[in-house]
Amino acid sequence: MVSKGLLSATVMALGTALVGAIFTPAPALAGKSCNYLNTNLSMAQGYENQNGVWVSEGWWVLEPGECVVYSDNAFTYFKIRDGVAPNRKAMEEMAGSESIKLCQVNDRFTVFQSDNGSVCRDAGGNTQVFTNPGTNLELIRSTGRF
Repeated sequence: MVSKGLLSATVMALGTALVGAIFTPAPALAGKSCNYLNTNLSMAQGYENQNGVWVSEGWWVLEPGECVVYSDNAFTYFKIRDGVAPNRKAMEEMAGSESIKLCQVNDRFTVFQSDNGSVCRDAGGNTQVFTNPGTNLELIRSTGRF
């Protein structure tokens, strides 16, 4: 004969496990970019916030051999130095990748309404193509000059 206390504990444990399985969020899918150049890369990111406003911000330094993983809603822009960006043409052709023109400023920045050209100009920036890799792995190997 099973005691009432043991039965209650078993039912509670099963209920907790079931609720946890139903309400546990699935892991976010992410993209990954790796710097395979012999120089540092600077990275900016853009994303749509919870209010539906596009935000872009930067810069983070990615050293040679270093990789960065970002959430599935992040769009990225890389530069070697002002006016010189690596070749990301292969990324634009990968399945599942998307791109959008967002604002970037040469100094550290955060720009709200980043997809608005006049807001970008007022912030002293210019628009660049930010790419979301989907769940792909991007290997940055070329400066685009070769």
